[in-house]
Amino acid sequence: MRAAPNFRPRSDKQGHLGNRLANWQARLEKHWPSLRFGSATVEQENQEYVFRVRVFLGDLDPQWVRAELYAEGRDSDRAVILELNRGERPVASDNGFLYTARIPASRPVFDYTPRLVPEHPAALIPLESSLILWHDSPSWR
Repeated sequence: MRAAPNFRPRSDKQGHLGNRLANWQARLEKHWPSLRFGSATVEQENQEYVFRVRVFLGDLDPQWVRAELYAEGRDSDRAVILELNRGERPVASDNGFLYTARIPASRPVFDYTPRLVPEHPAALIPLESSLILWHDSPSWR
């Protein structure tokens, strides 16, 4: 089982890491509803798509959230999950950031949906947090 090797580091030092993860989970649960998407656009440049997605993180630390593009698997292929890169902070309020990705234009652009997932270097996702925020309707204009 994948969780078994993680028990010792979580319990060492009087459970310091375990306590940090529990605090992380509690803060995620409390503030996850404040996350929201702004505009989501894509442009085709040569044989690549350039995605730009505005994300507002509310009171969450940007390092606690990973922005991704998700596309269902085709035939027997696995789903495609691509991390978006956090860039500039174009919006001063609401902890807003612009996330971008440049990917080959090998699939229709409408196959991809932005989503936000929890991020922590020691957490087992989705075991320790199954929160996911999906962009409900990217316009991809």
